[in-house]
Amino acid sequence: MLGELARGRATRRSQAELRVVEALGRRGHTDVAAGLRALYADRPTGIEPLAAELGVGKGVLRDLLTTHGIALRPAGANTAAGRQARAHLNEQAAARRVGTPDLRTWLHERRREGWTLARLAAALGRSVPWVRARMTDL
Repeated sequence: MLGELARGRATRRSQAELRVVEALGRRGHTDVAAGLRALYADRPTGIEPLAAELGVGKGVLRDLLTTHGIALRPAGANTAAGRQARAHLNEQAAARRVGTPDLRTWLHERRREGWTLARLAAALGRSVPWVRARMTDL
């Protein structure tokens, strides 16, 4: 039983690594280490967005980066790209919460209907300043 589990994990890991190789190839990288370095080390992206871009989990990506000698950024290292990625994820989550593909349009339409910032914030599960910040872009 334990042997079967180990083999299953190994199979899933190799399939995930193959997805990375294929994703890197589609981006013009024939060498895994060079491709990972270009996508992670040479541009300001985080583990989570890059893992999603490559179609693998964060753990698989961390292992591959380490295996290929690419230093992981320390936890808490806050890059502009990391902040932007988190903001984008937060906006996507808020949009899903109210069932819209376009949060900014949804906000604009609700304001035209007379919704207050407090009501918008409650509907989105966010704060009033968060909503106000998105409203200034409209």
